[in-house]
Amino acid sequence: MLKSRRWGNTPATDVINLANNEKDEKKDFSLAFIGASALILKCWYYPPDSLLVASGDLRHVLSTINGLPPTYSGRLTILLNDINPMIVCRNILLLLILGNIPDKVIAADIALHFWYSAFIPTEYHFQISPLLLKFLLQTKEGKIIVPLGPCSTLSCYLPGETSYFFHHIISASISIGDAQEEYDRVRNAPARGDLRDRMYAKLKPSHRVAFQEYRRFGIVLPFGAMNAHFNSPNRSLFSPDGKWLQTDYADPLEGWE
Repeated sequence: MLKSRRWGNTPATDVINLANNEKDEKKDFSLAFIGASALILKCWYYPPDSLLVASGDLRHVLSTINGLPPTYSGRLTILLNDINPMIVCRNILLLLILGNIPDKVIAADIALHFWYSAFIPTEYHFQISPLLLKFLLQTKEGKIIVPLGPCSTLSCYLPGETSYFFHHIISASISIGDAQEEYDRVRNAPARGDLRDRMYAKLKPSHRVAFQEYRRFGIVLPFGAMNAHFNSPNRSLFSPDGKWLQTDYADPLEGWE
């Protein structure tokens, strides 16, 4: 199976960097997070026959928005686009989580684990599902607009086929045992031992232990933290037939400084 990236491998960047550039807290910005291609194909966020572009994940968007001062009063318009429908679905759901769960601390924790952990608490899955179901009830072929908190809206163009990926995230029947076995098969393949050894050789001994812990369980937690309640596979990181969707060397730390 062709592996794809769900996590970026370049440091997140604040592309506005207001303090060192415009220095105007009232200025409006329109940003496009895209990777241009010479092909003209059907896109997932924008009407058909547009230029094929890709956004990857939301790291640069979050870094840019969080870099704006609390006193910023301008209008910020952001275009995201990607040819991979599962990445589009993940980006939408991350935005729905961050924009619609009232407790912002809980929202951030759910988003973190949905983004990077191979397993999440079942109660997190129960909070994600209603958000997605409500979104799907509004989704038809064409453009939809949904609120993201009191000051923002999400507007997107979604062909009907994308509902398949959303339904997979909600209802795929992947057991935790099968998911852990598949995760271990890819992440700890004996044939890739030399690659892992080369990677560990660059780390401090304490960092090797922490990194190995993450490699064993695939959960973003402090070293030694209890993880028994992370008992539901993160279906957005597994295919409908239960296959791990990324490479054995995918690393969340590659996307952040």
